[in-house]
Amino acid sequence: MTKRGKRFRVLLLSPPYPHLGGGELFGLSGRDEWFPLGVFAIANAICLEETADVHIYYKPDYTPATLEAVIRKYAPDIVGITCFTHTRFACFELAAIVKQVNKNIKVLLGGVHATFLDQQIMAHYPCVDMIIRGYAEGAFLDVIKSVLNKAGLGRIAGLTWRDGDNKTRRNSNRFLENDLVRELACDIKSLFIDGLPAWKSMEMILFSMPVETARGCVYTCFFCSRFGTEDRTVVQREPAQALRYVQGLFELFGRRQVYFCDNNFTLDRKRVFEFCDLLRSLPFELEWTCSTRVDLVDKELLCAMKRAGCRKLYYGVDSLCQRVLTSIGRHFAPELAVKNLNLTVACGLQAEANVIIGFPGENAASVMETYSYRKRLHPSVGMVLRPLSIMPGGLLYHHALKNGFQEDYWLKDHGPEFPVYTGAMPEKRIMEYCCFLRNPKNYVAGREKSLQKI
Repeated sequence: MTKRGKRFRVLLLSPPYPHLGGGELFGLSGRDEWFPLGVFAIANAICLEETADVHIYYKPDYTPATLEAVIRKYAPDIVGITCFTHTRFACFELAAIVKQVNKNIKVLLGGVHATFLDQQIMAHYPCVDMIIRGYAEGAFLDVIKSVLNKAGLGRIAGLTWRDGDNKTRRNSNRFLENDLVRELACDIKSLFIDGLPAWKSMEMILFSMPVETARGCVYTCFFCSRFGTEDRTVVQREPAQALRYVQGLFELFGRRQVYFCDNNFTLDRKRVFEFCDLLRSLPFELEWTCSTRVDLVDKELLCAMKRAGCRKLYYGVDSLCQRVLTSIGRHFAPELAVKNLNLTVACGLQAEANVIIGFPGENAASVMETYSYRKRLHPSVGMVLRPLSIMPGGLLYHHALKNGFQEDYWLKDHGPEFPVYTGAMPEKRIMEYCCFLRNPKNYVAGREKSLQKI
């Protein structure tokens, strides 16, 4: 808790999918299996700065009546809501409840969906007062200070807001700041209303303890909905500070597997070796997983990661067709992808390759090339195949808009799936190719050729 006498209050919420009172997309209870990484980081920053009293509500009961009671009890000045595309309607319902309780409470949205569709949200949902675009810790602190000092909001980079005439103002973008240098607040546990959720850890990427050791990316992948692709900046935690942070989380939640959720964990090779040395010096073995690219690993690095407790690497492969890889700016060959996926297994690690079907230029020949390279993979290499989906932000999104995709799609509830990009081929054909690559043995001899006639 912050110092006594601080009357300004912040309440942070992260609604489940799809609507208030509904079930969670990735869990049964709605709160037990998904760590609120965004609101946790913001709460930690506010707690360390001691600019306001801050609370997080993150329990299974996310019904309108319960949320209304929480809002009335804690009487916040600002309610901050994490808005993902999957959860957008729950967020808008929640914003409306806040205004019904007290129209003077400011509703501030953040998250990926709000970042890229801020102007659409402000135009259609008058219950939203402000939106932070991109990473939110620094901008949220600036908002609090501006409100406390009765200063204007016009100079807060990364903020979209309503002025006194109810006109939407959109400030300049915010440069990526190294908010990761912050330590874990010693009393962060007290910020959770009614205590910590009964969070369960499972052997899956979504259910491990997510920890950022770096933010940003030097690459501009065609399909990525990443904010700030123009500057290609990366900020990092020092390995020793990252481990202190992890150990602090263990004190809160208990020891469990960690997922280092950087865009490309092995981007800085020297830093990974330093990290692994520190991990091996711990009095216990830390089991962890990470994501990276197939062109950012080698045998020496993988062996060091294995000795340091790494269990699995998630690779963004995208395609095993050279022509498609080149067209989307992936500067590695399918041969290298196959080699390093198999090398990962040979080093005693699990490997999972994420492959996408439907990029511009995709056709039967490119799918069959991906299939031919897949047959060269070790049987234990996992492969996740999915259609190319349209998600707000990024190069693909703007490409889709130019080719007829209507942005008002997001104003209607279409269920949990993102729309499939059909610029290369019809959705039916994309799904057929995905089915084939997932289970090629289910297709009788010669069936592959008939895929070209779909």
